[in-house]
Amino acid sequence: CRRLNSLRAELKTVATAKLQKIKTSLNKVLLLRSKRDNTEKYKLYGELLTAYAYKNLDFVDEVSLEDYNTGETISIPTDETLSMIDNAKWYYKLYTKSKRTREKTEELLISLEESKSYLDSVLYSIENADSISILNEIKEEIMPEKFVETTKTKDSLQPIFINNYQVYVGRNNKQNDYIISKLAKDEDLWFHTKDRAGSHVLLKVLTNIEPDESTIFECCKLAKQFSSVPENEKAGVIYTKRKYLRKPPAANLGYVTYKNEKEIYL
Repeated sequence: CRRLNSLRAELKTVATAKLQKIKTSLNKVLLLRSKRDNTEKYKLYGELLTAYAYKNLDFVDEVSLEDYNTGETISIPTDETLSMIDNAKWYYKLYTKSKRTREKTEELLISLEESKSYLDSVLYSIENADSISILNEIKEEIMPEKFVETTKTKDSLQPIFINNYQVYVGRNNKQNDYIISKLAKDEDLWFHTKDRAGSHVLLKVLTNIEPDESTIFECCKLAKQFSSVPENEKAGVIYTKRKYLRKPPAANLGYVTYKNEKEIYL
């Protein structure tokens, strides 16, 4: 018990530090986006300068034009060495550059959000691990440089039997990944709490036999039980066939996208 708690504390410290770095980066990117994203403003300036070019307000350092969408008068800084059309072209260039920056920022935000979700799931697994072997698999996952012993994931996964069906519950991301990548077949059913950290639950479907509603409901209960959702809180559990899951290239361990899912509230 002492060794279990010691290893749990060690892994929590490492995972929490990684998560804090991700949160800090996420907050910085969000702040920069809110302060520096002038994409729509540059676009509007370019459109107004083009639309009102007939006024010949050339070679001045500022023009005031009516926004034909809102009726509001907009003051636009301009380069006094350029015509209105050339100023419009300049703003369109700024718009294109800002748009590319915004797209890259959105990609970065998606990546950071995925990393945050991944580390949330790691912390959930650490908190709920009940054996040294499960914690060792997590250590191998997040601290490979300090891990010596090689854990065989297939040996640490034991099936649960529900109405004569084999059901597997991943207790960490390494097990989750093994369930999806090695254990699951196309027609097997995958369960997970919606938008919350938790285990992958896999129902092995017997040949030519559709699981009944009772079996599916019990698997949903398992997915909620082995998740970060408090026992007295309602939650959605999604499920779909393994063939509708996809693991994106370079995705974090255990991360999948899904489609054609159904949802049950518990």
